[in-house]
Amino acid sequence: MAEKIITGDFGATLDKLDITHKDVVIIVHGDPEHDYLALKRVLEKNPAYVGLLGSKTKVALLTQRLKAAGFKEEALLVLHAPIGLDINAQSPEEIGISILAEIIREGKRGMPSTRPSTHLLR
Repeated sequence: MAEKIITGDFGATLDKLDITHKDVVIIVHGDPEHDYLALKRVLEKNPAYVGLLGSKTKVALLTQRLKAAGFKEEALLVLHAPIGLDINAQSPEEIGISILAEIIREGKRGMPSTRPSTHLLR
């Protein structure tokens, strides 16, 4: 697995990511404005899967903003939010397992094979 650690301005950092239609992207930043910017830039690159950590209210607001910015419903089908299977996860470890379980489930439903790469934003 290849790993990249990219630092710097948040927007410029997002632009440096080489995301394709085979990639899985998970957004867990937390700040609504950063999450919106990340979602917008990532969705423009058409990945196989985008997961977003956040409440149903936050997800609804961000989805409305994306639609107002011109994203069609079809482009948002790759968005899984709130991310993770509903297993009543509480601890970070349980949340991580619920996220991975959802990605595995989607892979079995026909999500394209993913590339062995990871992008970590700091």
